[in-house]
Amino acid sequence: MSKKTLIIIVTIVAAMLVLAIVFFKTFFVRYEKESRSMPSVQAIKNPFLAAERFLTQIGINAQSLTGRRLLTELPGENDLIIVNMLGGNLPDDKEEILIAWIENGGSLILTADRLWDEKLLKSGNNLFDRYGIRPLLKSEDEKDYKYGDVDTQKFVLEIELEQKRPAKVSFAGNKILVDTRDIADKKYYDKNGIHFIQINIGQGRLIFLSDNEFLKNESIDDNDHAYFLTHLIQNRSEKGIQNRSKVWLLYSSNMPSLLSLIWDKAFYFVVCFSVLLLLCILRLNLRSGPLVLRNSHSSRNLMEHLEASGNYLFKLDKGAGMLKKVQRLTKRSLKERYFFTTQKIQPEQSRLIAKWTDIPAETVHDALFGGVQGEHDFINKSVVLQHLTNSFKGNLKRKNYSHE
Repeated sequence: MSKKTLIIIVTIVAAMLVLAIVFFKTFFVRYEKESRSMPSVQAIKNPFLAAERFLTQIGINAQSLTGRRLLTELPGENDLIIVNMLGGNLPDDKEEILIAWIENGGSLILTADRLWDEKLLKSGNNLFDRYGIRPLLKSEDEKDYKYGDVDTQKFVLEIELEQKRPAKVSFAGNKILVDTRDIADKKYYDKNGIHFIQINIGQGRLIFLSDNEFLKNESIDDNDHAYFLTHLIQNRSEKGIQNRSKVWLLYSSNMPSLLSLIWDKAFYFVVCFSVLLLLCILRLNLRSGPLVLRNSHSSRNLMEHLEASGNYLFKLDKGAGMLKKVQRLTKRSLKERYFFTTQKIQPEQSRLIAKWTDIPAETVHDALFGGVQGEHDFINKSVVLQHLTNSFKGNLKRKNYSHE
């Protein structure tokens, strides 16, 4: 290939590349496409996940967690705790420590998860009852209050913030707060009622919300919810407006299960124990010799069971107990049929019975009143006692017949 031909080819390729770039820039249109997917497991578990990531993105130290440990082992005094569901009340001493933490500069935001009970005259949440804050559901009448389900309809509340533009925040339509003692230092409300109450305690703040849906994943990007959240975390002190040292988002106060605690705290122990258990199961299946096949026996009949039971009972006390029982039964039969003989002494009874049965008196006396001297002696005495019982029955019939 000549040099002239090579130059022509390179020129053509370069011109084609230039034309392609010009065509791409002329006709290419850039646009964004938004697609929604199923929320992640972490987002389903943590409703404050979006709020946490938003605060982290704007440079605020935030952390979401679960459990009640944060409320008993409190963080720094310049921190803010946002509680989603408080659950059960804290012990009295822990509650006093929490109030003291707020007095020293901490901030706590609570949401009404239980309503005021008119019969019990309490809401079940000690911190709400302590300051006379009653969570209620307002009916359509606007004068009556009821205790039913929360209205899903949202009302947008325009909140006037100090030295800033107003913030539009949505709250549940009929869930409101009532300040029975009128001690609120700041409150936000709409035509339905109060949704936000702030009480200054010492250097800190205690904030009550009628609901906190505006902080959750589904609503944090609606209206001015994220903007209002940044306003909540600011600390107004003598030094001016300052951000909190850290924001704690307590999305669940439920304690983790025992199994999850063991898995988190003793992971290697669980793994070692599982491996050891598996090895023990495998060891049980090992054998050191040939298998011994069990002989298939046919089922025993009733006489074999009776014979086996008799042998067992005889081995217990050499038949002494069995013989005494038979002797008692024979004496009872004798007493029922010949009552007068039982009033005589043993030798005389034996002589009378021997006369009726043609059995020697010695044998009768030994069978009725003697013990067991061995297996052969037990058999002989059993036979004699059986013969005596049969004889009593036969003599009874003859005696009754003679009376007739």
